[in-house]
Amino acid sequence: MKFSCVKETLLSALSIAIRALANKANTPILTGLYLKAKDGDLEIQANNNEIGIVTHLEADVEDQGELVLPGKYLQEVTRRLPGEKVYFNFSPENGIVSITSEGVKFSLKNLNASEFPLINRLEGNTSFTIPNNSLIKLVKRTGYSCAGGDAGEARPIFTGCFLTVEEGKIVMVATNTHRLAVEREQPGNPIEELNLIIPVKVLNELVGIIDSEVPVDVRITCTESKISFECENTYIVSRLIEGKFPEYKRVFPKSIATTAVISSKEFADAINRISFIAKTSNSNIIKLEFIAERDPSEALTNTDDEYEADSTVREGKVHISSTNPEIGNADESVPLKLTGKDVNISFNVNYLIDVMKVIEGDTCTLGLNKPLEPIVVQDSDDEEFTYILTPVRTSN
Repeated sequence: MKFSCVKETLLSALSIAIRALANKANTPILTGLYLKAKDGDLEIQANNNEIGIVTHLEADVEDQGELVLPGKYLQEVTRRLPGEKVYFNFSPENGIVSITSEGVKFSLKNLNASEFPLINRLEGNTSFTIPNNSLIKLVKRTGYSCAGGDAGEARPIFTGCFLTVEEGKIVMVATNTHRLAVEREQPGNPIEELNLIIPVKVLNELVGIIDSEVPVDVRITCTESKISFECENTYIVSRLIEGKFPEYKRVFPKSIATTAVISSKEFADAINRISFIAKTSNSNIIKLEFIAERDPSEALTNTDDEYEADSTVREGKVHISSTNPEIGNADESVPLKLTGKDVNISFNVNYLIDVMKVIEGDTCTLGLNKPLEPIVVQDSDDEEFTYILTPVRTSN
């Protein structure tokens, strides 16, 4: 087997494939990258039994063949070579692959290609396309809400994003039972039905692969147990998470008593500042007091029920604070426009920080009810996005 290829092109392909490399050496063959050279093409595969990646690049092939090289070493060797082209020469007799460039030579041991679990293309009943930027948006706006750590191990369905179809739009949902994020996007072609739970780890790797300045379509194919993504020269396949995703719409509040419209940047900056104190304790609690400016006589005559039904938009503020008895406290106020009655409510500050990172509009809208009922966060620039957050109970 003998071939050569452009170093930078090879490095780009390796950086994609290496995402599916097994970290542990329990199965040594899975720590390797499968290379197949044939007819001007170099195919690279990686497979860790959770995600498999196949990518292609152009190559000058003198003698076709296949081999498996230690993935991390291959990447590092290629990076260190000085020239613009890299030359591979494999002798089956001694099982050694020589890798050279401008007089520099490395030798790596072949891991035996016959043992590598080759990735086959899915033949699913459901197949559709979606623009890469739409798919990236779905993942980035929801994936952070998935469960991790012990919570994920206890309930695996919450370690993935639920993908479904509603009114012709693709809907992605993620939750860890304390928060829930929903985003909707238009597919490239009509889809009738879809109910899948995709591991968020796979989706995060996918985003890193398909993110590009030039818009391209991603073809998605599904079976009952697997899903594949194909974009340009790269093919990705993953197992789906088994189980039934909960009826997520049940957590949506039936009505909203208080609506707050606030500058996204000012709100996010204030939360980040106050989080310094909130994160000094294990609870990570931040308190929000939504207060409208009211006429004194109005406050004396109106009841809470009347405030709840009141649709008057008032100037107001949200007072943000956090206290750690052993460290100190922090507080700050941000102006807003408030409709409805005042509300005092507390949250895990990390859950607020996460959602504010993905808000793109100049303003965001918070829909509130009672202090222990979930709030709804929406983006002024994206009516398809919804974030539901459950408050925490405090001694106050």
